[in-house]
Amino acid sequence: MSKRVESVYLLDMLTYARRVLERVGERTHDELQNDDGRRESVAFNLMVIGEAAAQVSEATRSAYADIPWKKIVGMRNRLIHGYERIDFDKVWDAVTNGIPQLIAALEQKPPR
Repeated sequence: MSKRVESVYLLDMLTYARRVLERVGERTHDELQNDDGRRESVAFNLMVIGEAAAQVSEATRSAYADIPWKKIVGMRNRLIHGYERIDFDKVWDAVTNGIPQLIAALEQKPPR
C-alpha cells in the first residue's frame, strides 16, 4: 500500500477522533446516553475510525505501536453488526479514554 493512502487513513482517524470529542463536549455519561442524535453521531465517528484503522497495513500499525488497532476495529465491528446490543459503557470508555489516547498517538507522529 502506498504511503499516501496510509496517511489518508491515519488522517481520517485523527479527524474523526477529534469530531468525537467535539460531539461529546462536556456532556456526562448519562447526558450522552440519553441524547439519541449525539450518541448516534459519536457512534458513526467511531465506525469511521474503525474502518480507517482496518485499512492500515501491518507496517504502519507497527510504526504506531501505541494504538490498540484490534480494539478499534473490534469496536467498529460491534457498532456495525450489533448496534442494538452495544454496551454503552464500552462506548463511553472509548470516548473518554481511548479517543484522547488515539489523538495523542497520532499527533505525536502526525500522518503525512
